[in-house]
Amino acid sequence: MLLHYIANKTCSHCRAHTSHYVIHAVPETEKIESENEEVTWKETGERIRAFTYCGHCSQPSMFVLVPRESRSNVHSSLHVNRDPRVQMGFLNRLRPLYDLVNPNASLVDPGAASSRYYAIPSDESACVLNASYKVEAQYPSCDIEQPEAEFLPPGIALDLSELLQIQHSSPRWTVAACRRILEKACKEALKENTEKKPLYDLIEAALNNLETTQQISKWAHTLRVLGNEAVHKSDKAITAKEAQQSCDLTRLLLDLLFVYPEKIKKLRNSKDD
Repeated sequence: MLLHYIANKTCSHCRAHTSHYVIHAVPETEKIESENEEVTWKETGERIRAFTYCGHCSQPSMFVLVPRESRSNVHSSLHVNRDPRVQMGFLNRLRPLYDLVNPNASLVDPGAASSRYYAIPSDESACVLNASYKVEAQYPSCDIEQPEAEFLPPGIALDLSELLQIQHSSPRWTVAACRRILEKACKEALKENTEKKPLYDLIEAALNNLETTQQISKWAHTLRVLGNEAVHKSDKAITAKEAQQSCDLTRLLLDLLFVYPEKIKKLRNSKDD
């Protein structure tokens, strides 16, 4: 493959779980104000905005990438260089032809005919970016993201991978595969001998046994106490970590109370139509 790509991400246009190929990438900038109130913008290597196209439908998306601290494999450990220029040189494989023909040129000649054409270096192999970068955000975002495989039991992760491969080729087998995953997920969640139970009973038991709502309830009360301290005890310091956790929990609660019920309702209505 000629372009670097982000693997196994859901396309917000066609819903395919596929690769997204990087056409162009730029570093985010931060605002810097000097003592004389002059404002400048400085590129950082903290986040990268990667403009991509879907490998399934070719529609565009933008990903916000965060360089990982390091990536280790059997042979070596790769540390991502956070210098913005180094990252741009690595990520942007689609370059002006003038740059490729004149690698030592400090400036693209706007009058050169080759500056109007773009090409990809054939002597450099492209790679998967997931190991070196973490996807922090995606635009447009997906209404319902595919579950992260790292949080799933191995057997279910494999079934999900196979499901995504047939999703756009066979509606019947897609639905059958979803039922199989649902049954396996319920049995895995219950962690008991459920071989002879019908799927109806498995669903009811798994949802009634769900610990997530209890955990969220405890966290909500923790947020309530922390909020009381922030309002009534101005001398108590609130850490940045506590603030971030409060934001994350608030978004999660809003999703559970309002967003997901509406999404489920829309899915049910679309089925009835």
